[in-house]
Amino acid sequence: MNAGSTRYGLVAFGIPVTLLGLGCLANMTAIATGKPLVAFPDDKPTNANSRVRDLQKERVAVLREAVDDTKAAYQAGRTSIDRLQQALRSQYDAELEICDTDKEKLRVHQEIFNLARENEQSTEQRFKSGDVPKIDLLMATASRLSAAIALERVKAKLEVPSK
Repeated sequence: MNAGSTRYGLVAFGIPVTLLGLGCLANMTAIATGKPLVAFPDDKPTNANSRVRDLQKERVAVLREAVDDTKAAYQAGRTSIDRLQQALRSQYDAELEICDTDKEKLRVHQEIFNLARENEQSTEQRFKSGDVPKIDLLMATASRLSAAIALERVKAKLEVPSK
């Protein structure tokens, strides 16, 4: 057998990958590299690409509304920080997907960071008043830190190397 293969045919991260595991492999690869396992060429605008772009924009609009509703529900104590973070992550993943340039990605990451910072401050106030448990504050802080890391990575990518 060749290195990297088994009777299953493929080994990823030291684990035999079956056909069912290919989706997981794609996700692990995308997470590890920041790039999808499979890329589809978009070099020729088509009606299908236009339709996809329209659907992506519609998804962003729907997710923005979902975030607004979830944020209001969280502030009123009717939902958890986990639900709010899930809604936010979905919205920003959708927004990042439609970014065409690194500058657009920088703008979205800045928005993510600003909102994460606001959520952390709000959660800290709610924690101090006894409305939420400490874990909510810790998760809000972790979310802000994740957003800060992602923002700094995009900023570093846009920096021009000094001579």
